[in-house]
Amino acid sequence: MNSAAFTNIKDFLTPKGYIVVMPDTESSLTPAPDHGEFGADLAFLVGQMQTEGTTASSSFFNAVSTKAAIIGHSMGGGATFLAAANNTSIQTIVTFAPAETSPSAIAAAASVTVPTLVLAGEDECVLGQMGTSVTEPFDMYDATAANCKFYTELVAGTHCNFTNGDASFPFLSPAFNCFFGETAGGCPSGNLATQHAQMEALVEPWLAYWLQEDCAAFATFETTLANTSDYINTAQVCNIIPLDVTVSSSTTSICVGDMATLTAAPTGGNPAYMYDWLPTTGLSAANIANPTASPTATTTYSVTVADANNCTATEQVTIAIDANCASVLVRLQVFLQGAFNGIDMNTDLLDNGLLGLAHPYDVAPWNVAAGSATSIPTDAVDWILIEARDANDNTLVLETQPAFVLNNGEVVDLDGNVGLSFTSLTAGNDYYLAVRHRNHLDVIAANAIALPNATVYDFSSPANVLGGTTQVADLDGGTIYGLYTGDMNGNGVITVEDYNYYISEQAGQTVNQYGNSDCNLDGNLTVSDFNVYRPNASVIGVSQVRF
Repeated sequence: MNSAAFTNIKDFLTPKGYIVVMPDTESSLTPAPDHGEFGADLAFLVGQMQTEGTTASSSFFNAVSTKAAIIGHSMGGGATFLAAANNTSIQTIVTFAPAETSPSAIAAAASVTVPTLVLAGEDECVLGQMGTSVTEPFDMYDATAANCKFYTELVAGTHCNFTNGDASFPFLSPAFNCFFGETAGGCPSGNLATQHAQMEALVEPWLAYWLQEDCAAFATFETTLANTSDYINTAQVCNIIPLDVTVSSSTTSICVGDMATLTAAPTGGNPAYMYDWLPTTGLSAANIANPTASPTATTTYSVTVADANNCTATEQVTIAIDANCASVLVRLQVFLQGAFNGIDMNTDLLDNGLLGLAHPYDVAPWNVAAGSATSIPTDAVDWILIEARDANDNTLVLETQPAFVLNNGEVVDLDGNVGLSFTSLTAGNDYYLAVRHRNHLDVIAANAIALPNATVYDFSSPANVLGGTTQVADLDGGTIYGLYTGDMNGNGVITVEDYNYYISEQAGQTVNQYGNSDCNLDGNLTVSDFNVYRPNASVIGVSQVRF
């Protein structure tokens, strides 16, 4: 039979948005149809249509879905298994009374892994039916390797009523050969319209689920299939469970600066899963199952999970900020000109054993209470001071914390963790930040910011520094800026007084020294330090950082 025998399939599917391609190959009586070639034709047409969809000159450009089905009847149904074997271009197959072919469709079914729907007629007598000596449709269902497959028989259905023919006038039917054989064999004629309605009631939700991403359609399919007045002898192997998701967190209460690991655990649906977390504030990533969350205020995170059929499920979890937390975490980045090597900063002081556990700012002009760390972080460059200042008066220092700056510019606490814990600040309030160093020009932030800050405050950007490029040195041609070196007495201006300091400190001390005149921070007090100081002489810090 040629495609004219199946215009009922075309007329049923095209109004629903499907592109239906119906081959007329291998439809003659002589020579006899080549089943293997017909299977190859079906597979070719799927690939060709998908190619048309990506070809700019084609009328189908951008109009062809990447999801496709192969549908066949009788010999064409068997050839559908031949076409689907090891075929990654299709998503599902539907067969009507599939017949055994040469090569064997039953054998090929073992290599079919896509969802498979096999329909047969209760009164099938061309091929036989389940429980008789000829069981080709069921045998193909049984042999397929699909993890979702269904077999059912249409009550009072016949082999030929899957076509568009009229059993009352077989000689006028495009499916004449089929009806002639049924009539000659004394087979029941059935009711054409009833059988079309039965098969369409199953095929429509089946294709809608697998091809059109209609996640509710599968439930419709199963409900329809359960109607035993239309369908009998149903067999199935499938575990389609409605998509659901549960969300958990490693903790639901954190201090600002701490992290909680969120976990979205989807079940059911049709993997693979896609994730969309909202809001994205404080999240390490918004499109994975297990992001970390570090919000600065109590936040309810919602995740929407979508499966391969675009079914979605949404759940949420709240991460609260513990009001009893004693500190506010401040994150910042700063570079020191003297230690910069073109990429990051040298760690010569640490490498040479000159970087002590006690901070050096317990003397004038800083006069910060003595304090020390239990260990020195890996990649530490030097000690620095970080000040938090009043948002309404950037000269008013509210709290000062000694810290280490690492070679990548990150500032870490005395415990080595990224960020500084300030104990006297109020979470959510705005503050100015200032950076002081024992022989580099101090700077203050251009603006007050809310603390704690999830986004690192970057002093290597002139826009973030009060006074801009007048207060920070260009270290690499416009990308990274750092504190000017040479303020050896720490008073906020680089003048001849710093040169005098350099001369006095160098007397009798030249190598392996931790001194303020070591402007390049290499641990040696030499002319190299004078050479990096000299270009910066006369640079003046803003009034807010001068002593």
